[in-house]
Amino acid sequence: MTDDYTKALVSVVIPCYNREKYIEAAIDSVLAQAYRPLEIIVVDDGSSDSSIEIIGRFGSPVTLIRQENAGAAAARNTGVQNSHGEFLSFLDSDDLWTDDKLAKQLEVMTQQPEIDLVFAHAEEFISPELADDVASSIRCREGAMPARVQSTMLIRQDAFLKVGLFDETLTIGEGVDWLARANDAEIRSVVLPDVLLRRRLHETNIGITKKDMRQDYARALKAALDRRRQQQASE
Repeated sequence: MTDDYTKALVSVVIPCYNREKYIEAAIDSVLAQAYRPLEIIVVDDGSSDSSIEIIGRFGSPVTLIRQENAGAAAARNTGVQNSHGEFLSFLDSDDLWTDDKLAKQLEVMTQQPEIDLVFAHAEEFISPELADDVASSIRCREGAMPARVQSTMLIRQDAFLKVGLFDETLTIGEGVDWLARANDAEIRSVVLPDVLLRRRLHETNIGITKKDMRQDYARALKAALDRRRQQQASE
């Protein structure tokens, strides 16, 4: 007999920083989900554009939390700490979910109750408003690709808390660090073959604007190796 999660509350956390161009579409893609019930928490990380006004137009379906700029990891953590769902899911404020994303992932949770975390495949697209010269400068990979990233995650709340919050000292690479800790904690996961995330590419993607912070990835990987060495030494 399997657990039935057709009525379980899913908390969706969206960190937002100066995403007036894209935040409305991101929220719309969550509201379009076939699955209910949902709790949508948007954490505005000190935006200076019109993001807050756009988020506010959604009214009661969306809970808006404002904080001073502290980075995406801190915004996600704020969302988690204010969530009430049995399950957690994350979406970057410039990306889009397919409308069956949560339904397909919760079906896996029902059929395989031993699974704690479900990822999916993603596809990339160039944001259509970009000028041709800007669009041509951005590398867009074709086809579906496995995406073990925050925006495809659906995880049991208790499993997420077992791993712990995102590392707020990392400007980028906090997802790599969190996933390494999830592996250390033996969180059971699967990657669905379905494309459930459309990743928008544009000139203000954090991977482009924060190139100078790529050492964060190396820090995250080194921390994971250090933990494994310590574990092996204690065995």
